[in-house]
This record gives sequence, C-alpha cells and structure tokens, in this order.
Amino acid sequence: MKSVIIVFSPSGNTLRVGELLKTRLEQSSISVQLINIAGNEKFFLEGDKSGFLRKTVEEHDILFIGAPVYAHHLQYHVKDLIKSLPKPGNGWGKMAVPFVTYGGINSGIALEEAGRLLRKGGRKLLAGMKVSASHHMTRAFMEDEYNKNQPEELINSTIDDLIKRIKWFDGASLKDISKQLKYQSRKSYLKANIIFK
Repeated sequence: MKSVIIVFSPSGNTLRVGELLKTRLEQSSISVQLINIAGNEKFFLEGDKSGFLRKTVEEHDILFIGAPVYAHHLQYHVKDLIKSLPKPGNGWGKMAVPFVTYGGINSGIALEEAGRLLRKGGRKLLAGMKVSASHHMTRAFMEDEYNKNQPEELINSTIDDLIKRIKWFDGASLKDISKQLKYQSRKSYLKANIIFK
C-alpha cells in the first residue's frame, strides 16, 4: 500500500505529527511520501496549485492531510489545498484521512470541515485524527507554552490506533466515516461559526 502525507505546518507541530505518522506507517509496510507545503514558494506563488500537486505528489492509495486548527477552524491554506486536489483516479487514491493539531482545550470543527471538503472532492474518509500540541500563542499569557514537550509516546499511541483502523479496511468494505467527524456539540459548532468565523 502507498500513502502520501501533505501537511501545512508553519510552527512545526503538524509536521512533527506527520513525521511520526510516516515512521509508524513505514513500520507497518506502508510506503510514504511526506510533503510540507508551508513556505513552499512553488505551491503559493506560481498560481497553479493543482498543477503543483500533480507534479509533486506520487501515486498513492491513501492521502493524509494534516493541518493546524486556527480559531476552531481548519487553516484556510489547507482548505485551498484540499479544493485544489485532483479527483481520485490516475494514481490519486480514493481513501483519505485528515488530521489536525490544536493547542488548548478544543479542536473546534476543523476535522469536520476537512472531511466535508475531502468528500466533496470524491474521496472516502477512513478515519480522522486530532492531536493536542503546543500552542505558541500561549507564551503571551502563560509562563510556559501550553503542551510544550508533549511526550512522543502519547502521539505514537494515537497514531498506532489510527493505523490499526486503516489496516482493517479492505477496498470492498470501504465506508465513509465523515459523519463521525461531527463530534462537537451544537453550541461549539455555533460558537466556531459565529464568534470565530
């Protein structure tokens, strides 16, 4: 099985999770290409995001998309990335797994947003993953950064659970789980869309 992990990671938290995911997938005999689009001039400045993705992304069965949560939402560059993805087929896998990193107590509606966009692009979601990470903005009002130096064992445990779910699927029983990514309460959903929009 082949996989691609595409992350947007300006602070490095999402990339760290992507690297740990890559290691664990390879240990499970799944080949991996890891791409961080943060700071990638070709992706952001050339104006042809779909063309960049077609040239850069290798053939795969599963696509992992990683993003930080910004104010309860999926980071807007990642929304653009997902909208720019070529449709499944011709080497582009139909299976997708979004994951987010968030600092604080709530991951917001980011996974739900990612799932909706991936499904709209013709992909089926096998799973989703959220990882609590450090939050650089907390330095402004806390003595230490929230979740600084979080142990890798916790992240690896979450990743191992994700990989078990992925390996359980065979192409025939592929079911989309995007509805399960609507795990926030109605109140949290309204707060994200009214206060933090």
